[in-house]
Amino acid sequence: MNREKMNSEIVSILRNLAFFLELSGANPFKTKAIVNGAQIVRGFDIDVKELLDSGELQKTKGIGKGILAIIEEYLVEGKSSELEALAAAFPENLLELRDIPGLGPKKIKALYKDLEIASLAELEYACNENRLLDLKGFGKKSQDKIVAAIDELKLNRGKVLLPIAEHVGNSLTKKLIKLKGVKDVTVVGELRRLAEVISSLDLLIELDLLTEREALTDKSDKSLVKFFEKNEVKELATELETEKETEKGKWTFIGEHEEGFKVRAYVMGKNSKASFSALLAELTGPDTIAKKIQSSEAAGKAKTEEAVFKSIKLPWIPPELRDSRVDSWSESGGKGKLALKLVEPEDIRGVFHLHTTASDGANSLKEMADKCQELGFSYMGVSDHSQTAFYASGLKADAVKKQREEIDKLNVYYEEFCKGSSKNFKIFHGIESDILPDGKLDYPDKVLKEFDFVIASIHSQFRMSSSDMTERICAALKNPYTTWLGHPTGRLLLGRKGYEFDFEAVFATASDYGKGIELNSNPYRLDLDWRLLQTAVRKKIPIGIFPDAHSVRGLEDYRYGVMMARKGGLAAKHVSNTRTLPEMEKWLKRK
Repeated sequence: MNREKMNSEIVSILRNLAFFLELSGANPFKTKAIVNGAQIVRGFDIDVKELLDSGELQKTKGIGKGILAIIEEYLVEGKSSELEALAAAFPENLLELRDIPGLGPKKIKALYKDLEIASLAELEYACNENRLLDLKGFGKKSQDKIVAAIDELKLNRGKVLLPIAEHVGNSLTKKLIKLKGVKDVTVVGELRRLAEVISSLDLLIELDLLTEREALTDKSDKSLVKFFEKNEVKELATELETEKETEKGKWTFIGEHEEGFKVRAYVMGKNSKASFSALLAELTGPDTIAKKIQSSEAAGKAKTEEAVFKSIKLPWIPPELRDSRVDSWSESGGKGKLALKLVEPEDIRGVFHLHTTASDGANSLKEMADKCQELGFSYMGVSDHSQTAFYASGLKADAVKKQREEIDKLNVYYEEFCKGSSKNFKIFHGIESDILPDGKLDYPDKVLKEFDFVIASIHSQFRMSSSDMTERICAALKNPYTTWLGHPTGRLLLGRKGYEFDFEAVFATASDYGKGIELNSNPYRLDLDWRLLQTAVRKKIPIGIFPDAHSVRGLEDYRYGVMMARKGGLAAKHVSNTRTLPEMEKWLKRK
């Protein structure tokens, strides 16, 4: 191991040890001594082992017996047992928060203790919900700085959420299509399959046969090669490799986006042995389908994607469904069709689960309602946070009553506004009630019964045992006032795994008591996982595609929920909020 790496790892151990000591409330003098020791080691020009062997380290001011013991253990064992013991008491991603400038151990301790924030993804989500505004030691300026710092850190990630890849894919497509010799550009791979997390943005580029040579050899700034080699578009990083496969008539440009994920562009030339449709299906993937296409001569010559699938004895499968088990589609031998028409964005008639300035939202009730009308919805269900959610300015009983009065006035206004129009609009009054540790909801029955609907969600104590968490969720589902279970697993993509519980027991309870389950459309959540949707609908559980919006812009996130619903094979009939306004009014009153 070279000097820089050895010294760097020792510095890291000392810094991490000091961090966890402070979080643990250890003697501050010991913590400070270890911080100083890390700074001293960082300044060494000679490797620590050499200094130790020569006896110089032992003489260095600030390197006492405790720090010497830590260094000696590392040099022998490659670890620090004290650090491992301390770190085991905290979530493994907590150290990520130190990468944010201005977040020292004291502030991180406050975030962890008061808001249960234990990762960058959780911190970013909390900022989006304005949860830091009222936290002691923070505020709007601190929150804005944290958001900006997180945006910078995200550049180093190897995976990104669906909306980021979608934005980059659209941007690159628009720029590539303008280049000389480019006939068409199509997104393939994970993004075409609508994966919730993207590690590689893949594009298929079809060249104009008459200008193919120019596209690949032209030295002008508008040539395809220059586009990648010169890195003239900021979306692409500087290090790009070009792989020429001239015998196949296909070129592959491989690079890295500034966000940290791969970008691969497959260029189809006139000598390609495979048709455009075959390459489109193959590169869309996944591997199970791609391998079938690669081994089929007939597939390579097919003129349409439907014909490609028929040649490998499969019915045509929509791209978003191709991550499901291929075996389940194989029985038809290529003659079958998709049994159901998948849900479309246009099928959504209204949305629930949105927050206003009454709790932690950025926009007023009327601003949210006006945006819903602009999106073409017939209704919206406001559900600010309940009273226990102090971090989100949860509503006390008097605030609930005040909001109800505001909604009543606005509904009168919209009734007048919509007169003579074919479209009506209504605001339903609900609440996102915290599910307390014992499974109870956050208000007494006399308050709950006044709501049009209740979304029951878990926002705290995620680390309960699976059996206790199952009992907690099922108790909430049995409450007569619960309408939907919100973001059921509590996961945050790229940040926090969902809490553990017995899905079968929860689904059975939801089915038995006639409750719905949310497909939370916030791109950080996309929860319920699409892989579980078929299990839910087989039990006749209605799925609510809701944006969990904290701003007017967030309302548009419902479309990501539609994407995941399609990926999970849902039709409009499986979704609660595809109902018309009269149907929804009747459905909410059914209990």
